[in-house]
Amino acid sequence: MKTAIIILSDPKSCSEEALGRVFNALALAAECKQKGDEVATTMALKYLELAMTDAVHRAQMQYYGRAVNIPGTPERDPLGQDEAEFIAERDSFYLGSISETGWPYIQHRGGPKGFLRVVNETTLAVEC
Repeated sequence: MKTAIIILSDPKSCSEEALGRVFNALALAAECKQKGDEVATTMALKYLELAMTDAVHRAQMQYYGRAVNIPGTPERDPLGQDEAEFIAERDSFYLGSISETGWPYIQHRGGPKGFLRVVNETTLAVEC
């Protein structure tokens, strides 16, 4: 089955209702994919699990009468064919890390298309 998800809310307002609708749509996409339905795009399940905070669950309960849980998320979401094709077309990317003192560090890297490539479902490589 194919599912179309339409969000009738402005997420730029940053209201709990808008965020609840966005997260409900993402959770629905994850549920459909887990059932084997065709989903063209979806958020990585691990990221979605992290984004479903207590505040999001409260907003879902308040506005929709239920809160969505994302069971069985992998430790890391694997990179699939769609991600590999997208990455292969990039000529730059940003690398983010956190220092031992807790500060973020963001670096930009650029090169010809294909200099960043997928080695396997959990590994990227940069051609030097």
